[in-house]
Amino acid sequence: MRALLVTMLLAVPSLAAAEPQLKCEFEGRKTKVTIVNTDGKNAQCNYACHFTIEGGSSSVTGSTGVKAGETKVVDEETRRWPITGLREKSLKCE
Repeated sequence: MRALLVTMLLAVPSLAAAEPQLKCEFEGRKTKVTIVNTDGKNAQCNYACHFTIEGGSSSVTGSTGVKAGETKVVDEETRRWPITGLREKSLKCE
């Protein structure tokens, strides 16, 4: 019985890892938005990264298809103002 419970607990993290992940990275004025799809199926994803800048914000949003097992850079840009942080991010894939 304990072996079954341990097996079930170990299987749960692997299921969560299959969901596509959004990376919102920044350094100075450069931003990079990446979707990592470790799932075994293709997905259509809506993404948003909301960065903070001194005295305001800068957002990157869009929609893209991501193939199974693909890591896709969906936006890479040099902004007008230095990025000071990441306010929030969201990813919804179907």
